[in-house]
Amino acid sequence: SSEIAKATSICKTTVLRILKDNSCFIQPNKYSFQKDFFTSLDTPQKAWMYGLLLSDGCCYNNRMKLSLHTQVRDVLTKFKNHISFSGPVNTNNKTNSTSISIYNKNLVDDLAKHGCVPQKSLIVKFPTTVSDANIRHFIRGYFDGDGCITFNSRRNYISISFKGTFQFVSSLQKYLEKCIDVKGIICKTTSTTHNTFDLIINGNYQAIRFLHYIYDRTEEEIRMDRKYNKSIVLYRRMMKIRKIRQSDSRLWYSELPENKQADQIDQA
Repeated sequence: SSEIAKATSICKTTVLRILKDNSCFIQPNKYSFQKDFFTSLDTPQKAWMYGLLLSDGCCYNNRMKLSLHTQVRDVLTKFKNHISFSGPVNTNNKTNSTSISIYNKNLVDDLAKHGCVPQKSLIVKFPTTVSDANIRHFIRGYFDGDGCITFNSRRNYISISFKGTFQFVSSLQKYLEKCIDVKGIICKTTSTTHNTFDLIINGNYQAIRFLHYIYDRTEEEIRMDRKYNKSIVLYRRMMKIRKIRQSDSRLWYSELPENKQADQIDQA
């Protein structure tokens, strides 16, 4: 666009507007990354990252963007490292958000083949291109983006929730019940959009069973620190007040540093 502006004596802003109005896109090549990274979702890293993109990412004009709250900047740093992106993690102080943007047509086309398409929010479906071996990593990625752990301190009660389209949450509901015997209920959200629903998993035993499924034997580089740490804090609290059995102890339980206290629980 700079070269066109110089050759035509038209300001760069006008050139960019004209190109956009005519569906022309100038692809920046300023930063390097693994261009074939999402050709297939055949590793835990790719499955986790695709879950993040399907929940909190977007693709448009040959651009892939992932935006999260500044409190979980660690997730974007991990994403950046996995895809070997040489560009920055951007911070917007006005919106308290951080983001990564990558411009590449092939990358966006590959994501579209898996189901991450432009204007996807009301048409997202559970993926069919993630193998059974990696599906829990995808679910953890989606949970890191559009999931929540809620704790009722008065009742000492944990619940897990996901937000998504009816097609997505109903498929996830069936998958979790079939694979790990965790049953959830689907509720319409208070959102004004017509196809946004919540999948809610109630009960301490079911919540711990789900958290074990997504976190057991996982590496720090493919999970959100904040949600993971909260899950460990809640597990310890449930053990302390005997809300779950000692026999439910899981490998991931012992990994959190001892200085994490149960009274430090917040919304995640």
